[in-house]
Amino acid sequence: MSAVVILSVHIIMYLKYVWCFVTRVFRSYFYNGIKGYPEGYSSNPSLNPWYAYYEILASNYEPWLIFFLIGLYRIAKDFKTYADDRRKLLYSCCAGVSCRFALFQAAKVKQYHYIMPLYIPITIIAASALGNFRESCA
Repeated sequence: MSAVVILSVHIIMYLKYVWCFVTRVFRSYFYNGIKGYPEGYSSNPSLNPWYAYYEILASNYEPWLIFFLIGLYRIAKDFKTYADDRRKLLYSCCAGVSCRFALFQAAKVKQYHYIMPLYIPITIIAASALGNFRESCA
């Protein structure tokens, strides 16, 4: 659905503005992709410290962050004992979080909305910790 919306907007703009649209859009895509945001927007290194995503995760995920950390510990500790389906799910969640986080951390510009795709696997890992806690208490 996203591709349909994005592609339709680009086609309409191309039909209306032809090469003016193409040169401006692709110049900005390539410029932003290679150099980061234009000068003055967010190119000041003090606006994007290396620990920016840690602060964002701590502030946005604050009440559940402890369960996420416990979940990571439990997954590492009990990984071999999980059923095959659960092991695959938790492994893919951990791989998804670590790969995406490393990719976003390597980016020059750090914005809070970039790490939103991490919240779903983080929530699954935290829910796994809560489930383990409930099972151990019962």
